[in-house]
Amino acid sequence: MVDRVESRKNEKILLFLKVLISMLVSVFVGMIIYGKYKGYNGPKFSDIQPFILGLFLCFSFYLKFSKRKRLFIEWNEERINYKIEEVQGSIDIAEITNVEIDLDRVMITLKSSEVIVLNIQDFTDYDTRLKIKENFRSLFSPTNS
Repeated sequence: MVDRVESRKNEKILLFLKVLISMLVSVFVGMIIYGKYKGYNGPKFSDIQPFILGLFLCFSFYLKFSKRKRLFIEWNEERINYKIEEVQGSIDIAEITNVEIDLDRVMITLKSSEVIVLNIQDFTDYDTRLKIKENFRSLFSPTNS
């Protein structure tokens, strides 16, 4: 079985934040240029404070969401590669002993008794979630609930 699913949900949010940051910077620079043109030394700190706060919040959200872009799960003949949330890794299919599938997570038990939890909540498309669940069920159909 060779298959791959991707989630690009956060890329739209990142694009919106980029546009918002550029608009805030443009308005801020415009205020300074307009103030110089009118003959005063620029805006006061109380005028700048909302823009600084807005830039800080937008930039911090941008950094948070940029870590969670291009999420995927890929099934090969021998391995499962994934990047979910801020975690990236791979699982050898031969090491898997059990797979439990819940609404928005897949719990994989390995031979070493390690449990890997794949949180699939960022895969918001219904068909994509069904594909993920069916691919994991096909690995170990008798042990699934």
